Amino acid sequence: MGNNLIISLYFTLIHNSLFAIRDVMFYELGYIIPATVEQEGQDALKSKIHSIIQEEGGNIIIEPPSEKRKLSYMIKRTRQGIFQFLRFSAAPDQVTKVSAAVRLMPELIRHTLVKLKASSPAEVSKTAVAPKMIQPESFHAVSEEIVASSP
Repeated sequence: MGNNLIISLYFTLIHNSLFAIRDVMFYELGYIIPATVEQEGQDALKSKIHSIIQEEGGNIIIEPPSEKRKLSYMIKRTRQGIFQFLRFSAAPDQVTKVSAAVRLMPELIRHTLVKLKASSPAEVSKTAVAPKMIQPESFHAVSEEIVASSP
């Protein structure tokens, strides 16, 4: 009787952990900070976004250095922005909370959140993230759908 209970608990734990792993998806969050924001402000925004993701149970996989670029057109009276991308894993129901929190950040010019087709963290980190490195055909190979975007 005792062995059956232990075996049952063991298989329940394995079953629950497999479903927990299966529910985790991989996402890429891209956002633009106004170029007028000082380095301390940029670091504060990055840490705020990191904490939002981690509070919702997400894990940041890769975050390349940010890049200052000229915008194609003026957005919120700004001509230049600091582009930042990061890839993370999270449960789909938690990503909606992350998206809502990022959407309410007035410090950001724009943001976009894309679900990736990747099936493992190694696959996520080996593909290009920085804007200059992404080619149109490789971007569509890793992106599946746009989850959220600011207007």
